[in-house]
Amino acid sequence: MLLPVNVVLMQKLSNTQRKAMNLLLEGKLKPHAIAKELNMSELSAVRIRRAYLEEKYDLSLSGILPVNGMDYTEAAKRGLTASIGHMGGGPLVSFFEARNMIRDADPDVNKERPFFFATTEGFMGPGLMRGVSAVEKSGGAKVEIIDDKMTRSVGIVTPHTKEIEEFVNSPEGFAFLRNVYNKTSSHSDLRSVDVYTADDGMAIALVFAAPTGAAMGMNMLTEGANAAVKALISEVIIPKLNKMGKRTPTGDLFGADDFGIIASGNLCTDKKVSRVNTERGRGLTLRISTTIPETVAIGVLKATPQGMANVGKYKNGVFSTIGGVMGRNSAIANPVSAFFLAYGQDAAQVVGPSAGDVQVTINNGNKSLEVVVDIPVLEVATIGGGTFLPLPRALLTATGVYGLGDHTGISKRLFGSYLGAIILGYEVNALAALSTDHLTSAHRNALEANRSTSAATNMSVPLINAKR
Repeated sequence: MLLPVNVVLMQKLSNTQRKAMNLLLEGKLKPHAIAKELNMSELSAVRIRRAYLEEKYDLSLSGILPVNGMDYTEAAKRGLTASIGHMGGGPLVSFFEARNMIRDADPDVNKERPFFFATTEGFMGPGLMRGVSAVEKSGGAKVEIIDDKMTRSVGIVTPHTKEIEEFVNSPEGFAFLRNVYNKTSSHSDLRSVDVYTADDGMAIALVFAAPTGAAMGMNMLTEGANAAVKALISEVIIPKLNKMGKRTPTGDLFGADDFGIIASGNLCTDKKVSRVNTERGRGLTLRISTTIPETVAIGVLKATPQGMANVGKYKNGVFSTIGGVMGRNSAIANPVSAFFLAYGQDAAQVVGPSAGDVQVTINNGNKSLEVVVDIPVLEVATIGGGTFLPLPRALLTATGVYGLGDHTGISKRLFGSYLGAIILGYEVNALAALSTDHLTSAHRNALEANRSTSAATNMSVPLINAKR
């Protein structure tokens, strides 16, 4: 029995397209396989996928994601499949559906959902889908949320670091800072303040940490932390120094007498890989793991556990050590950047998860492979920032994680858990592809597609100032 489909949508589709639509809704056809399985154009497949998303997930992309103006046939040759439109002639937006990604989660968490990504990275999508399928068939990903906090460090240049450190490290000091901080936001409660000193006692950094609900929270932390530090200096430290006769005004510290304040002192650390973030975390700190049975490795990934283990040992271990790599992984930045673009995240924050580590262990007499991904820094949001834009808001809503009205941060943690499972899937597929000839052949196909396009259009790059 055919499932009912919105009449208005169906009127826009041809008979062949209606057939494809019904096959999708019945689960008999995968969205990425429409053009190949039904021998139709890639453009028609794009339109069918959009109609399918509107019918199944109430996701209307009209007016917020263009369709026309893109050669989807050429894009598909480069492995840019399952497209539903493009970002103004730039990255193509694609999607896949998944269920049961998170091990031991509630049924609502594991119900079938669409996941969207925007990329120009050829053949990333197919490999990602294969890896996620392998994780699903292995019982899902075990996701541990180790921490959930945003940090902001305020740097203070002053000869009075000792007085500041002593007060901040006291129960009275933390209570004072928390009281001031909490007055700046109804959605964030100061959790801790860590103290770092340097420059022979002339510099001190106070690193504030707090949960921030569904928002990523940098603005929240910046406002609260700087308000707390200013109150600390003006209401506590200066009166104390005046009473003790210890003021040493210099007049040359940022024009701020004997206290120079830097609103962001780089011990946060924002948009850079750092040891402090790797060790202490920022945003969501995750551990994601699964065990791939031999049947799944061979049947889905076309690889063996032992071959994948060898890649993990040498690529992520031995050769990463030689290279001094911070981030022993295949390319976590690939899926993270693609999902960040689609869902309106701060794209520069891709550097945090790019420092994640992947460990592999062969088990059960070489019959299964345990894969563990540690991500100390994953800064995401389901409300605020770029999530207010029409497309990210629509995609977050379709996935079921838009954070409007969420003050606890459950939507952000769910979004981060899904992204963690997807990262795991990507890394699992990369281990398989690198242990066979799949990665090389994918790159070869991309090169051949580029050459054929260049030859067909007689494209060339002119030399600048070629004449001497």
